[in-house]
Amino acid sequence: MSKTKEYEEEKCQVFKNMKIRSKMLVSYLAMTLLLIIVGVASMIMLQQVSGKLQQFYDQQFHTVENALDMRRTIFSARGNMLASILAYDDSYVVSAKNDFANLYNLLGDIRTTYQGDKSQLTTIKQNLEKAGASLSQVLDLAKQQRDDEAIAMYKANYKPYMDSTRDILAQVGDTAGV
Repeated sequence: MSKTKEYEEEKCQVFKNMKIRSKMLVSYLAMTLLLIIVGVASMIMLQQVSGKLQQFYDQQFHTVENALDMRRTIFSARGNMLASILAYDDSYVVSAKNDFANLYNLLGDIRTTYQGDKSQLTTIKQNLEKAGASLSQVLDLAKQQRDDEAIAMYKANYKPYMDSTRDILAQVGDTAGV
């Protein structure tokens, strides 16, 4: 016989000659060693994932959240403007103006965390300035019950800028969420 085969048979013979208690002890030690290895590997992976999740929360999550809040606020301002045209009420006007002012606050928050193309944020600010110029005019026309003129101005001078802003915010949210 070859030496390798003799060595293997000798190892098997040693294991066969062990008492059941010893065999069980060896098998439990082997399982315990595997469990420790798996546990340590899991802990290392968990720490890595935790670090990445914290980074996402610190940066991208806030950007996505603020972009979504800003989009909701655009719709809220739009709804309040249209409600004031339909049935004028000072509460709609105040809400529309507050919503519009809040858009600047949200844009400032996005600027602090957004890591993408900053020119998008500049375009949003320009759109807000252009739409803001017509906001008061639309609300004044609504107050005077000149609804047709208010709707026409809304469609021509407010809505296009806010639609563009909404689309850019969707891109900002998508870019930040990646």
